[in-house]
Amino acid sequence: MSSDAPAPTLLDRLLNLLDRLAIAFRLLILIVLILTTLGLATLGIWKVVSLNRVHHLVFAVGDPTGESYILGQAIAQVVETFNEAYKTAREKIERENELPRRKRTGYQNGFVA
Repeated sequence: MSSDAPAPTLLDRLLNLLDRLAIAFRLLILIVLILTTLGLATLGIWKVVSLNRVHHLVFAVGDPTGESYILGQAIAQVVETFNEAYKTAREKIERENELPRRKRTGYQNGFVA
């Protein structure tokens, strides 16, 4: 059983091994880049969602003697009872209301005061 192909030399075997390692290294780099991209996309989406979340709820209901006012008060009580974020926001608003306020008239910093 003789073969016409010469036996691979040590240099040929080493180059073959380096080729396989280069392919594995490229695959590893590709996987890391994909995971990094997915992580950054997830972080960006989470940041946008957290910035757009409403923490201040205002019910515009009718006359305090009307039925819509009573319904609005009931909804506010349920929301306050079961929503921790609302409680935190309400405490923050109450603390801000205790601070002395300057007189608000007209436009200030581009916003209606």
